[in-house]
Amino acid sequence: MTNTENRPCLFCNTISQMREVEETLHFSCLCTGGKGWYTIDRDCYDDYDARRYPGHLISGYIREMYENGHQVHIDSENIEQILRSPLIPNHVRDKIEKLLVYLYRNTEVIGEPVILKESDFNLTYSPKATELITLIYYLRDQGFIEEEVHSELGSTDMEIIMTPAGLEQGHELLNRQKKSNQCFIAMSFDPGLLQTFKDHIFPRIRETGFEPITVDIVHHNDNIVDRIIYEIKNSRFVIADFTHQKHGVYYEAGFAKGLGLEVIWTVREDDIGNCHFDTRQMNHIVWRTVEELGERLRDRILATIPGARLT
Repeated sequence: MTNTENRPCLFCNTISQMREVEETLHFSCLCTGGKGWYTIDRDCYDDYDARRYPGHLISGYIREMYENGHQVHIDSENIEQILRSPLIPNHVRDKIEKLLVYLYRNTEVIGEPVILKESDFNLTYSPKATELITLIYYLRDQGFIEEEVHSELGSTDMEIIMTPAGLEQGHELLNRQKKSNQCFIAMSFDPGLLQTFKDHIFPRIRETGFEPITVDIVHHNDNIVDRIIYEIKNSRFVIADFTHQKHGVYYEAGFAKGLGLEVIWTVREDDIGNCHFDTRQMNHIVWRTVEELGERLRDRILATIPGARLT
């Protein structure tokens, strides 16, 4: 049975259209730019603690995933995982890059504006519209955009025109992975499984012209989470193996999807029933032996990843 009413969204703090279907609440609100829906379990909605879970960060996550074509479902298990997601910006530079990429993606014709509203501040995971406006002024001062503000009936629209320099920067940010021959492997660090992948899976990946990378084989002095983010950003695509159900694999796969990267989902046959239901609908390669997985991965890469070729 479906029940439709207006209710406050916990994350963008607006009264929004809500549909309830079998203990799942469907919200259409500012979190998706008013253009789509996200879902949340009723018990998670009822038990939500605003002091523990910063709503503007969750709203930003929902918006970024929606803009990349992915609907978000929130429950009591994954809400904390969302807040630890690598998609959450840690620095002002991260927010600037997210805004530039959004403007670039939505510029259909050079010289024509992209319309932003003050309520679009979740595009940069900002708590208030003033932060979004400050970032827009920064991009203007850097010569990346031109902007014109229109205020009508208390609502402010901003017409943003990307300059050639801004378009070039947006293109570079969005497409820096496309020149890469790197494939990031998100998986359990179980020594036995990891070594088996290196012995049997990595050679099959290399046959397609890509170099497989796991963070353990990259020498670095960084925080390991920062290094993982760096390596994913510099990869053409990601292989996420959910064998052993490591939380980090879910985070890394979600981060890659948020960047618009292709993710190939794999899991050993005896662990498929343990995958989180949000990911079970994905087209996993369910494998029994690493030899089988290597062959199927090679075929999937050749079929789905642009630029892949047998070497």
